[in-house]
Amino acid sequence: MILDPRECLARLTSTGTPPDAETALRISVGLDERISRFRNETLPFIAAGGAELQFVFAPYGRGKTHLLKALQETAHQSNFVSAYVDCATGRSPFASLRTTYSQIATSLNPPLASKESSSGVGGIRELVRVALANAGSQNVGEFLEKLTSDARLSTGYRNLVASYARTVWSESAPDPGWKRSELRDQLGAMMNASTSVQSNMSRLYKEWPTLHRPIAKIGKRNAAAWVRSVAALPVALGFPGLVILFDETEKTHSMKKLTFLARQEHLANLRNLVDHLATGAFRGCAIFYAVVEEFLDIARAQLEALSQRVERIRLGGDPTGS
Repeated sequence: MILDPRECLARLTSTGTPPDAETALRISVGLDERISRFRNETLPFIAAGGAELQFVFAPYGRGKTHLLKALQETAHQSNFVSAYVDCATGRSPFASLRTTYSQIATSLNPPLASKESSSGVGGIRELVRVALANAGSQNVGEFLEKLTSDARLSTGYRNLVASYARTVWSESAPDPGWKRSELRDQLGAMMNASTSVQSNMSRLYKEWPTLHRPIAKIGKRNAAAWVRSVAALPVALGFPGLVILFDETEKTHSMKKLTFLARQEHLANLRNLVDHLATGAFRGCAIFYAVVEEFLDIARAQLEALSQRVERIRLGGDPTGS
């Protein structure tokens, strides 16, 4: 939806940030070179199976959110999936790998071409629905077979997504049965790593013997595999790739609200993400993490191994340091 220019200006005046990604790109000034590189280099690179991680450093109010939203719109225009994660809620995005997964999964956003058909459920569930619609009813079997054989996703995870996709597709049958919506909601909650819905897998297997097996739940042991899987999921569903945008929008980094040990875990999880990206564990995914500059001070004080990985020598006057 394109807002009236006066409404855009009113929102910019009140909040300092553009109201949506489409507006952010439309009113961007001075970002042409950066957006052009993203469109012409980064997106083709991740579509070919590459992965990229960039930290965007800037003081509060210097346009980090504007840049991320402009990148999000650029990605959508090229049919890429995005996940914009607002870190201003007080929840550190890397407090635990389960949290990292959940924030990405619930923020997944299909590209612009699918917005008119949005079901309103959002996140990973909407992404699966759009992928099914793109496949078409004549090709659902081929779609599910390709999904369940995709080695980029961990076995239990891809079976979970495939079971959800099959359930959503079968709801369009003449007489799907009232229990199918219950199954859909339980599988959807598992995909979101939600604790609000409890699922008994033995009971589900008994009631629904056609479910793909084994189906996994997220836990400490498999959380890292789930993060890698959700990053690869858009490609497995037929999209060219995923762009994840973490945005520290507050004046103070979200880690300031955590205990020392919690900050240490956050930094260690982030360091592991950097290392896994560098060694090729992630494919078809670009990650941008916009942070205030005190993030570097926190990293230097508590985990030098991370600060060594993300700091760059600045020879020019680039205010973002990205």
